[in-house]
Amino acid sequence: MLFRSNGIYSWAANVPNAGLSATSGSSVTASPTVTGTIRYSVTSVTGLGCPTSASVDITINPPPSAPSINITQPSCTIPTGTITITQVAGASYSIDGINYQASNIFSGLTPNNYSVTFKSAAGCISAITPATINPAPTGTPAYIYSIIDPTCTNGTGGIVIQQPVGSNYEYNLNGGSYQSTPSFNNLSSGNYTTTVRDKNTGCVSPASPFTIKPAPIIPSAPSINITQPTCST
Repeated sequence: MLFRSNGIYSWAANVPNAGLSATSGSSVTASPTVTGTIRYSVTSVTGLGCPTSASVDITINPPPSAPSINITQPSCTIPTGTITITQVAGASYSIDGINYQASNIFSGLTPNNYSVTFKSAAGCISAITPATINPAPTGTPAYIYSIIDPTCTNGTGGIVIQQPVGSNYEYNLNGGSYQSTPSFNNLSSGNYTTTVRDKNTGCVSPASPFTIKPAPIIPSAPSINITQPTCST
C-alpha cells in the first residue's frame, strides 16, 4: 500500500503492468505482474495550491524456479503414487498451490494431475511443475495352458502356455528364473506352479498349479511256450 497524507493525489509508475489499483486517491494498492525495479510516483496540489511530489522504487524479484520432482507411479501391488520434491532449504511444499507442508514427499496419491510448488523461507512461491499420477496397471490376461504327460516312449512331461504370449511376457516355473519361452519340458512326475509376468508393468499372474502324471508302466515281456515241429507234425 502506498500513501500520501494531504491534498488531491495522482499516481503513476514508470513501467506498464505495474499493477496500480487506481491513479487517484489518498492510497492505492500496487500488485505488479512484472519483475525488476519499478518507480511509483505520486503528485499532489495542497490546499494552498502548492505542488508536491514523491516517489519510491520497489524491486520485484522473480519467483523461485519450478521445483525438480521425482514421480513413483502406481504398480500392480501399490495402487497409489508418490511425488518427491527436491528439497530447498527452509521451504515448504504443495501439490495443489494451497496447502503447504514441511515434508517434501507426498505419498498415497490417486491418479490425477497435480501442480507442484514450494514456498521459500521468505514466503515467495515458486513457478509450477506439473505432475501426473497414472492409473495403476492392470493384471496379466487370462491364463491358458496345456499339459503334456509322459508316454510309454517318453518318460517326462511338460507344459505349454497358450495365453498370454508375446514379447512383453516372461514365464516362471516353481519360483525359478523367468524365461521368454512359454513352455517347460523334461518335467518328471510331480506337482508344479507357473506364473506369467508382464515385462512392461511388472504385474505377475497368480500362481497356476499343475501336475505331471507318472509315466505309464510298460508291461513286462510276455512269457511264452514254444512247441517245436516234430517228424509227424
